[in-house]
Amino acid sequence: LVWLHGDRVEPSGIKGATYLKTIGEAEKLAKTIGMPTIFLSRPGVYGSTGAPHPYVRRTPQEAALVAAAIDALKAKYGWSRLYLSGQSGGGGLVAALLTLGRRDVDCASITSGSVATKLSLVERQRPNPGMEWEGRYTYEMHDPIEHVTGVARDESRRVFVFADRLDVRVGYQSQRSFYQKLAEQGHHAVFIEGFAKDSLHHTLTSMGVLAVSLCAQGVDDDKIVAQVIQGDGEQKTREILRAQQTQAQGE
Repeated sequence: LVWLHGDRVEPSGIKGATYLKTIGEAEKLAKTIGMPTIFLSRPGVYGSTGAPHPYVRRTPQEAALVAAAIDALKAKYGWSRLYLSGQSGGGGLVAALLTLGRRDVDCASITSGSVATKLSLVERQRPNPGMEWEGRYTYEMHDPIEHVTGVARDESRRVFVFADRLDVRVGYQSQRSFYQKLAEQGHHAVFIEGFAKDSLHHTLTSMGVLAVSLCAQGVDDDKIVAQVIQGDGEQKTREILRAQQTQAQGE
């Protein structure tokens, strides 16, 4: 599993996130879901250099850099296929990677993802929906919903999209619209309404990671939904949430 974290534009987002602590959280997550896990830092944070994170996030440059990093990991470890999961801005990045035409993803989960940024800004009634808070114009971004036609046909791939109706950070309808675009193009996509535990109704990391781990085991969609939302999956979700507590801060 390659996991992509959310945007880190607030100081609390990386508070206490030392190298050893981050590795430790990834190891806990790997043990919980029973599969090797790589916490891949996005450009400009967690030790990654060469790009200012607030301004490179959600751009074509970020997507290209992360795609190249994943290709390098594949070459190093001899992978032929992989699993992706991402929260918030990391979820948007998972979507962006798919729109670049990757044909090596078996399962992907997108939780509270920035998959339709322009729609989300309108939905959230921002004063200037053509500009993000730091003054960056939306035309500079790689907005995944506008590039769904770039998603490669792959009969073996499943994509799970999670959204909370009360999400304060990313518009619910914008996420559902991305899912609908995927489905309309004939891709195997599943939409799951999640229930985030945080006050912003935003962090659904645990559900997405659990969905990917079950998908990797060949569990069918209906059972994945049931296990993620209730029953035994609820206990596993709590365990994963604890393992991801540090990364979830600030999203």
